[in-house]
Amino acid sequence: MRALFNSKDYRDFLQILINQLHSERGFQTKLAKAMSVQTAYLSQVLKEKADLNEDQAISLCRFLEFTDLETEYFLLLVRLSRAGTSELRFFLEDKKKKLQGEYQEIYSRVPSKQSHLSAEDTQRYRSEEHTSELQSHHVISY
Repeated sequence: MRALFNSKDYRDFLQILINQLHSERGFQTKLAKAMSVQTAYLSQVLKEKADLNEDQAISLCRFLEFTDLETEYFLLLVRLSRAGTSELRFFLEDKKKKLQGEYQEIYSRVPSKQSHLSAEDTQRYRSEEHTSELQSHHVISY
């Protein structure tokens, strides 16, 4: 999930996720329910007036079916957002860079898709893939 590892803050990622799946009615409500919070609280989180705690964050990771690496990174973003000292922030930023490196290493090993389809067929495939992704609540980066 490239969007996650390119996000500077967990709120940025959540906003990207919500924006990409905005056509799915009630998606933000589903996210809130998965974390056992009110939709209004999630709105406050997105407006940087509140923070998720790690229990809420892990529930969201399970709902989104994150891998272990994605879960670790998302939890790190939550911890980073809540960090109270520059010493802790520096430590967590260093850990964040290491996890991004791990992700890049894994991502670089995955062979890129070589498309032998016409532009029209590729667009149709991606449209069908996007529909499938909406149904399963996953965001796929091309």
